[in-house]
Amino acid sequence: MKLNTKRITYISGLLVILSIIYLLFAIYLDVKERTIQDFNNQQTLLADQAAKGIQEYIGYYHRELTKYSKILPIIKFDNFTNIIFEHYYRINENIILTISRIDADGKLAFTYPPNDSAIGSDLTYQKHIQTLMKTHQPVVSEVFTAVQGYRCIAYHVPVMDGDTYAGSIAVLIPFEDIANNFLDNLQNRNDSNIWMISEQGTELYCKNKEHIGSQFISQPDQDSSFIKIIEKMKNGEKGSLKYFDSKTNQKMLISYTPIHIANKIWSISIAGRENHVLSPLKSFQHKMILIAGILFVFGIVYTYYLFGAVRIVKEEEKRLKIENALQVSETKFQEMAKLLPQIIYETDLEGKLTFVNKQAFKTFDYSLEDFNNGISSIDIIIPGERERAMKNIQKVLQGEIIGNDHEYTAIKKDGTTFPVLIYSSPILLNDKVVGLRGIIVDITDRKNFEEQIQKSLVEKEILLKEIHHRVKNNLNVISSLLTLQASKITNTDQALTAFKESRNRIYSIALVHEQLYKTDDFSRIDMKTYIQNISREIKYIYAPEKEIHYDLHINDILLDVNHAIPCGLILNELITNAFKHAFPNTESGNISIWFKSVNKNGYEICVKDNGIGLPKDMDINNIESLGLNLITVLAKQIDGEIKVERNGGTTFVIRFNLDTSKT
Repeated sequence: MKLNTKRITYISGLLVILSIIYLLFAIYLDVKERTIQDFNNQQTLLADQAAKGIQEYIGYYHRELTKYSKILPIIKFDNFTNIIFEHYYRINENIILTISRIDADGKLAFTYPPNDSAIGSDLTYQKHIQTLMKTHQPVVSEVFTAVQGYRCIAYHVPVMDGDTYAGSIAVLIPFEDIANNFLDNLQNRNDSNIWMISEQGTELYCKNKEHIGSQFISQPDQDSSFIKIIEKMKNGEKGSLKYFDSKTNQKMLISYTPIHIANKIWSISIAGRENHVLSPLKSFQHKMILIAGILFVFGIVYTYYLFGAVRIVKEEEKRLKIENALQVSETKFQEMAKLLPQIIYETDLEGKLTFVNKQAFKTFDYSLEDFNNGISSIDIIIPGERERAMKNIQKVLQGEIIGNDHEYTAIKKDGTTFPVLIYSSPILLNDKVVGLRGIIVDITDRKNFEEQIQKSLVEKEILLKEIHHRVKNNLNVISSLLTLQASKITNTDQALTAFKESRNRIYSIALVHEQLYKTDDFSRIDMKTYIQNISREIKYIYAPEKEIHYDLHINDILLDVNHAIPCGLILNELITNAFKHAFPNTESGNISIWFKSVNKNGYEICVKDNGIGLPKDMDINNIESLGLNLITVLAKQIDGEIKVERNGGTTFVIRFNLDTSKT
């Protein structure tokens, strides 16, 4: 009976040891699955970010083309369409190949840059054109190779004349820009394979460039399990799965997410090797084996103890070995904790710190001597939060859950404060709470980032209001200019000249905004750069082949928009008049331009030419010329005075003071 009792005790002990080993194995499997899940979540997040970036990238063209599709010259397709398309192309020529207008019958009506051989081409054989003509909704084409040799896509927005379909406006977007901006960077910073496919299963992007443009099902090196995943991607599904790559004999983890663009569904996938993902667990696995070995040794010792097979001295020796092993294990734990980038700490029941890692000394600037003299865990919290911290410590010691109340303001030895998150749990010894163990996370960077985001949102709201105000004012100015110009038109030649002059005036206003939004300061215009640009543009329009030179004397002057636009229009009129009237019978000449400060808030604009000059009996205040009338009106708008000199050509001088109350 006694022997059977010993056997039962032995078997029970062995079962306990096996149960512990099984539990350790289960813990390892759980950690393994969590690691894979974390990897999948990370890959899904990267895929979602890339998908969102591509959608926003295409969304920019959608918004731009939708805005342009509502402009009357584009709807009616008149002579002004060419100017609008040329202007849009010049602004966006680095990111688009062409901008085109397709009529209601699906034929190419206009394209810029011009391509006369393509005008009138019937595009109705293209599936996306058929879809556009049927649905009257924005569409995107399949990826194709353009005549320029680039892989690209065409994005179309319908043009509606009231309720009548009038065709579409489209841009040709290089697909390489999408790859460079959202996929190449992802490929370079990630040790994974990146794919993007269309809803037909065509590879749009792949690490293996030879596969781009081919169907997955036509590639002999694709595993059947991966083909099933491709079918899910073609259907626009989102998820994470595991498959076996027969080509590399590797288990792969893949995450995929759809991209919805107009009438198309693309899909991005990111795949990584499972053994690469689990490589950080090798150390954990070795420790588990070590612990299992220790348990096995303990089982042997336990067996010898029950059967009396080992003498008491040997039992004591083995016990000392086990204690040494535990001490080594504890030392290893503390050494590992010292290397962690977060603060690890332990306290006794009175709150005195009994262990901190290296990061704690680095963060709080305490020395080892300070630690040995005794530091309370409450001392590292600002006084105003210590009472709350003490209450939470008591809750943790009693086994209660404190919810989300983990954020505190920590204080360094020198009195500097910073935000932290503190997580803690009780230390149990023989089922008895003997202290606390926890981690402290410095969240200064996260707080700063949140403040930057909030500040950025406020700045954007202010900027949108300012843009709305400026656009409304400038549209009123353009409307008034066109009304004045229209009143002077009596024949076709005057109409063409009026269009050219109106175009220059609108360009002078647009140039202010173009320069404004290219700078960090959204309220001031660099007049030196502005005058250089507008003078170059006017010479290109009126005298590209004449030897007429500029002599610029421009100070570094910054003006607000309310003064920059009138000054820009005045300069446009004065320089244009010089080109049109000062040199009628000569191929050469000189135009001098001054823009300088004359006192604290005063400025002087001077435009001088060495041409034939104004007639001596001409009174600029009583003349029917729209340009000179406009100069007079604009000068009054900025409270300026005009002076005209007729010696050796014509000189216009406008002096004005900057009234800061009107800015």
